[in-house]
Amino acid sequence: MRWWSIHPRYFDKSGLIAAWREGLQMQKALQNGEDDDPKLACFKYASDPLRAVGAYLSFLAAEGSKRGYRLAHERILYPNFDQEFVPLDNVRFGFDAEEMHKKLSRRSEAYLRELPAVSEWEMHPVFAPATQASSANYTINNNFEGF
Repeated sequence: MRWWSIHPRYFDKSGLIAAWREGLQMQKALQNGEDDDPKLACFKYASDPLRAVGAYLSFLAAEGSKRGYRLAHERILYPNFDQEFVPLDNVRFGFDAEEMHKKLSRRSEAYLRELPAVSEWEMHPVFAPATQASSANYTINNNFEGF
């Protein structure tokens, strides 16, 4: 499972579909109490983990709908568009933005040219800069091993 801290508008089709599938896996793992995976830590420490994942998925599904993709919205256990559930440090966000930029430059160069510069990218709405977030007292560390 891999979650992205960047806004779904920056995903190409492959990235959006992959993020959707991985988000559904995160939701299932949390639902089944399998929250010991370090990759789920940010959602585990949200005030309501399943609702936070529901928001993560809802924003992905909305972006998919804008593009004409049919993502199964009904698979989201707690659909919502709440924002700033999870505090996130800017190092992780920068890492994700650079990684996505590399992926897009390899597989979707034309799509990448349509996007603003990476320095202008926004966080996924479910995350908030750690200094501004107030819904949880957990900040994701900079250990990117396994991502």
